[in-house]
Amino acid sequence: FEVESVQPMVVRAVSGSRIFDEDKPIEAEWSIEDTSVAIVESDKNDNIIVTGLKQGYTTITATEKNNPNNSVTYDLYVWEPVLINNAWWLLVEDEDSSLNAALYAADEGWTGVIPESVQYEGNSYVVNELYGMIIPYEDAREVETIKIPATVTNISNQAFYCFGKLKNITVDADNTAYYSKNGVLFTAEKILYVYPAGKTATKYSIPSGTKGVDINAFDNNNYSLPLKQISTPASLDLEMGYNYFSILGDWDSDTQTTNWKFKLYVYGKNSNVIRYAKDFGI
Repeated sequence: FEVESVQPMVVRAVSGSRIFDEDKPIEAEWSIEDTSVAIVESDKNDNIIVTGLKQGYTTITATEKNNPNNSVTYDLYVWEPVLINNAWWLLVEDEDSSLNAALYAADEGWTGVIPESVQYEGNSYVVNELYGMIIPYEDAREVETIKIPATVTNISNQAFYCFGKLKNITVDADNTAYYSKNGVLFTAEKILYVYPAGKTATKYSIPSGTKGVDINAFDNNNYSLPLKQISTPASLDLEMGYNYFSILGDWDSDTQTTNWKFKLYVYGKNSNVIRYAKDFGI
């Protein structure tokens, strides 16, 4: 199920209980509970397109044709972005009546500084999220430093996917969910989360104590990172089967192997990382 966002509305679907048979294709009929919030249509290629009509909440259900007992329902949220201080925001009043804001897009003139709150129509909204893949317009693509405040507790691992010149990500010292070291973003759980696409270093040492690497940490919209060497600490644990460093290699379809552009250095006898490196031929 793919949701296509149609400007100026932003649509997010949250999966419910899936009971479709994954081993065979299912021909389904789609319906939306509140059609004043969004509508669902199919195009000439039978792709399902959801279009947001106004900010609000509803549900969308897919039901197998000729078998009404087989269905799946999704929560469907629709927001209308608001332009405030050179950035586009999704403004939400949560169930507990708290007012929160999520950064959605960066407009012309955006400096990369994310505030702790934004003001709109007399209300103050706490900035607590960087929504999905932040879209930079015009000169916002040139931003080299992004500053994250203490209030942000949820950042998409593709939030900075379109910032090819980004060199540094800084995080307020009071933020309990994320921190930064040498411009690289980490989670509070000590996961290397985002390595900025604009960094020019050829060597990078993952800090001691780092426990893992996010699958998209180095994958920044196929920008060419100049890294030739990555050193790993004894604390690092890499899950087998995930290619965390795909951006640093070229896939050879003839040999079905990756031609790596960098070397992975392992601290001590970290058997996990050694096994990972051998598995991917690094």
